[in-house]
Amino acid sequence: LFALLSGASVEAFKNNGSSNKPQQRLTNLPSTTAPPLATAPQPTVSEAPTPFKWPIVGTLPDFFWRGGVDGLADVHESMYKEYGSVYGMSLMGQDELVFSDPRVFDQILRKEGKFPIGGSEGVLTFIEYYEENGMKHAMKGVSRGQDWKDWRSALNPDLYVLWDTYLPGIADTCSKISERAGREVTGSTTAGPGTLHISDFLSRAAFDMFHTVLYGESTETTNTEKAKQEDVEFVKAAKRAFDATGTLMTNPLEKVMGSNLYKEFFVNMDTVANSAKRSGTERIKRATDTMNKASQQIEETSETTTNEKGGCPIAAIKDQVGLNRNK
Repeated sequence: LFALLSGASVEAFKNNGSSNKPQQRLTNLPSTTAPPLATAPQPTVSEAPTPFKWPIVGTLPDFFWRGGVDGLADVHESMYKEYGSVYGMSLMGQDELVFSDPRVFDQILRKEGKFPIGGSEGVLTFIEYYEENGMKHAMKGVSRGQDWKDWRSALNPDLYVLWDTYLPGIADTCSKISERAGREVTGSTTAGPGTLHISDFLSRAAFDMFHTVLYGESTETTNTEKAKQEDVEFVKAAKRAFDATGTLMTNPLEKVMGSNLYKEFFVNMDTVANSAKRSGTERIKRATDTMNKASQQIEETSETTTNEKGGCPIAAIKDQVGLNRNK
């Protein structure tokens, strides 16, 4: 399961040997007709078979010897063949119990209770950044329990009820992205080669759609003629932060050895957070000013209409919002 979620399924099906053929891998899995494992006690981390555990680094040397971060499929296939469907690992102080039998997955999920462990809890870079900067609200999105449920439930009205308020905006943004794709990526016959790499263009496209949902308008970063530099820098920093996170998750030595990658993650996240704060603050102020101006106009209009209606504020308000119309 770990190998699958890590994207190692691509490596698993490379046809570079008989052991890597899909049919051979399926044959190696335990038979699904075997008796269920529910009645058999499962081993703990200390009881499970595991490679030699060194001080501090644990089984990390064995992990790299079997294939490391670039060969996760080979790592787990060799351990499955050597130790069976349950085995232990210990990477830099983190003990893990690996189950390779799909019949066990549902049991594990059920035993985790009302709030199962989420994938985001393993993304330690973001968790550590949120904690260091006191971002309590953001922490709820990568946590577990009632706080997470309340945080997630608060999004439901926007996601499932007010969908008609943002889907048209996304459609319009996607239309603009599609219109620019050919020219920005591949270039036209008259303008020469494209100005953006496909990966950068897709990152900008994702940002434009997200911005449309959040703020109701696209930044059009996919259009190099209209893109603002601060928005482009936001996309670049966010992409670098996610790239760094992926590397740090699959290679824990990067952080332990004090490489610049972990520091770069924090630097780029600072850029993202500061840009988001500045953009959000500007729009909150703009919305507040608009609401205050509209409220003032309604009060002035209501006062004028009230005098005309003989002092009846209810009738004036109904006229203002159109409730007295015969429709």
